Amino acid sequence: MNKTLFFFVNMTPFPFGIFIIGTLFIFYFTYPGFWMIINAAFDLFQAFVMSPIFEKLDIYTLKEMNHFLLFVLMMVIAVLLFLYQKWKDTAFKLSIK
Repeated sequence: MNKTLFFFVNMTPFPFGIFIIGTLFIFYFTYPGFWMIINAAFDLFQAFVMSPIFEKLDIYTLKEMNHFLLFVLMMVIAVLLFLYQKWKDTAFKLSIK
């Protein structure tokens, strides 16, 4: 039996869990270098190893998305975070001048 808090109904737990924490840690320690390779490995592990474990433990279920699409979604969010950081770096450099 799955119970949810009323404001977490129909929301994936990833934005509030290890996905965002892991992505930010990886980003912090590897930016601007080879963060994409490490982040892709982390996302692969999370989508294809941890997600099935969470499903077997009845923490959540993927209804309209398979594990590959979950991986793609995590990578898209990571790229958006990267693009946002590049934009912020550029804006910060311009404001200093």
